[in-house]
Amino acid sequence: AFDPQGMRVAVADESGTACVLTLADRRTCSDSSAKTLMFGHGTLSGLSWSRDAKYLVGIATPNDLGRQSTPMLWEIANEKNSESAALREALRAVFRVGGDELLTVNAKGGLALWDAKKLDAPDLQPILEFGSDGLVLAIPAISPDGQWIAASNGKDIELWRRGDNQVAPKKLVGHRGAVKSLRFSNDSNRLLSGSDDRTALIWSVESAAKLIELKGGHTGALYSASFDPTDQWVVTGSADGTIGFWDAKTAHLLALLRWHGEGVNAVEFSPDGRSVLSASDDGTVRLGQCEACTLPLAELKARVSKMAKLSRDDERELQRDMER
Repeated sequence: AFDPQGMRVAVADESGTACVLTLADRRTCSDSSAKTLMFGHGTLSGLSWSRDAKYLVGIATPNDLGRQSTPMLWEIANEKNSESAALREALRAVFRVGGDELLTVNAKGGLALWDAKKLDAPDLQPILEFGSDGLVLAIPAISPDGQWIAASNGKDIELWRRGDNQVAPKKLVGHRGAVKSLRFSNDSNRLLSGSDDRTALIWSVESAAKLIELKGGHTGALYSASFDPTDQWVVTGSADGTIGFWDAKTAHLLALLRWHGEGVNAVEFSPDGRSVLSASDDGTVRLGQCEACTLPLAELKARVSKMAKLSRDDERELQRDMER
């Protein structure tokens, strides 16, 4: 996960270790300049930064099958685990992008919002508490404007408007497999979901209607999906090892890249939108650009003859497509 300024990246792995790297000095988590954050025996995932970059929260999943996942909170400056009251009964937690709030969900389907500026207070109390009648909720998400809160319930999604959180949530039904990723658009008007069913869906938060379906690019489950800062593009990461770049309005697949040798667990755009960060089961994290998405069409066309070796029939078909 990028920090809010895009200057550092946090990386977590199956050994229960997370590290924070400054991009200008990046090499490996073993570098002396890297800050190391420890959990113990298990996997760390789902990293999220506070707006002031003081804290990093992640999900710790013990190797012991009988134990539940729990959020871990670190104070980055001193590489210290924080024993915040906000996390005592939580299963998952995520910071609000662009705001000073932490959203948590517990084993009983209860959600709570906490003041991210007071997480070390001994008498910390939630700003807001509400629930979903004992449903098993996962992948909590909060919109950048703080007005919408979402969580997955298997293949469906529960959606609350802040202020109306005591009434039944809107139900977003459309996926055929478990939801693995939830992200709001930067303008807070849409919600992006990625699923085991190999698709990503874009929803209107006001109407709870499905607006766009991104499908056909991946042959495996989608583990991660996120918008770029302008909300024009979507990047998806799949168990099939590919990264998809999509037009968020037309659902057109712009490019399908193979940066990794195994499944892609997390993908996100940099805060400036110029790069994409991806993490994979192959043990690597990659920072790169999608040239097929960003270069002018004329330059891409000029590269075709140099980079692509095609049969004559394929060349003729490509030429016809270019002239349309």
